[in-house]
Amino acid sequence: MARGLTAVARVLRLTTLTAIAFGSATQARLAIRISDHARAGPAVRRCLTSPLVRRPTYNDSEAHAAANPANPRHLVAAWQTSNRGGAVIQAAASFDGGRSWTGPAALPVNQCAGGPSGARRASDPWATIGPDGRAYVAGIGWRPSPGDGPDEFSALVVMVSPNGGRTWDLHRVAALAPRDSAVRHDNVAIIADPTRPGAVYLTTTRYADRVGADGRTRTVGPIGFTRSIDGGRSWEPLRTISPDVESGRVSAPVPLVDPRTGRLFIVYFRSGEGKRIIGVLTSADQGESFGPEIEIAPYVMGRATPPDPIEKRPFVLAGDIVRAAVDSGAIVVAYADARLDPGERLGVSLVFSTDGGAAWSTPVAVLASAGETTWLPDVAIGAREVGLAYLRADLTPRSKETAKIEYRLSRFRLRPSGLELIEDDQIDRAALAWPGDYQALVRIETGFRLVYVRSTLSPDEPLPIKSSDSRRWNPTDVYVR
Repeated sequence: MARGLTAVARVLRLTTLTAIAFGSATQARLAIRISDHARAGPAVRRCLTSPLVRRPTYNDSEAHAAANPANPRHLVAAWQTSNRGGAVIQAAASFDGGRSWTGPAALPVNQCAGGPSGARRASDPWATIGPDGRAYVAGIGWRPSPGDGPDEFSALVVMVSPNGGRTWDLHRVAALAPRDSAVRHDNVAIIADPTRPGAVYLTTTRYADRVGADGRTRTVGPIGFTRSIDGGRSWEPLRTISPDVESGRVSAPVPLVDPRTGRLFIVYFRSGEGKRIIGVLTSADQGESFGPEIEIAPYVMGRATPPDPIEKRPFVLAGDIVRAAVDSGAIVVAYADARLDPGERLGVSLVFSTDGGAAWSTPVAVLASAGETTWLPDVAIGAREVGLAYLRADLTPRSKETAKIEYRLSRFRLRPSGLELIEDDQIDRAALAWPGDYQALVRIETGFRLVYVRSTLSPDEPLPIKSSDSRRWNPTDVYVR
């Protein structure tokens, strides 16, 4: 359970602050678009067409990004582009703190892009950069089974760029457990060790079916872990590092490495045994062994998929996706649960440790206005300043009118007694569109950069748009602010 540190609810009065709103012209000037489908190569078009889909639809989602720990002006971003016909993972790099980016490159995660044979789709991109400037992107290449059943197989794929993302070594592609139809992977994440050039750690959820003593088959989802110590040339066998919990799962395990001590942390959501928690595993020997689970905080379920306010279809909020950051012994974890509105609206909460994960604060909610939902958080930390990015919207069902998403960025000072709010700003807004399961906030020299997905429509435009509207072919794009 969360323990030890003083509760800090009094310093997080976000509802009393005045947001800095930007008009659509200002948004266009300040938000930099890094997805560029006009320059999409043949692999992108090949992956997004099929006998059912002859014209590509560029639906971007799940943007992730990382900064070079030795050079915060060096960034790498990756995202998935998908439609009914297929999917592809693309990546771009910046060497000036995010002001300009290389053209997107298609990465060989699935077969159409040069990846594992039989992998029809690609998802879950995750980026990291080592202290030597080598960049890595991990993803999942998978093949759905007919009738929306379990994946027929899923490959964990890691791509390496020896020059920080300018070009990718397509001959050095690691496909881990590519054809094990008994195991389905989800939520891959990767981190380069900032204290050991060439050391890289990868985590995933490994879903598998287990037959219990009663003869019934149940699905379990423990953490899978592997590592490379030679810059991604070779990888240790993927192994399970958390117990199988009957009918339980660990979702989206996130690896972190403290740049001061080299200590490895894996933060995650876990369900099973009649409870749901945010937990962490710790390793002091670069993943050779892990200590027992520490329960950071309880997790309170909300409506996982409320209806889209306009089209009434389920709108996935990814409430079980946890994000975390570490720096010099301080760890901050962000997640969205229904602690303030049990069983209903999700709201972002923060919990932190200032002693390397031994003691944790009480969760503190980032409050929204009445009727609003906050979700999809990410955090970054450096020099005792914490950045928190999150989404905010009113998801109350309504008639056909505009439904907006606000993209917000908060800054805090991290003190032993709590988090002191510096500012909370609206940095962008858009018409409602699915951004994926995560976005990415990175620390740079001058503050923070958010890499995110938003609709190409104006936030004041009525929804849904007509089927004849040409913008249906490019409904979402990847931006950086």
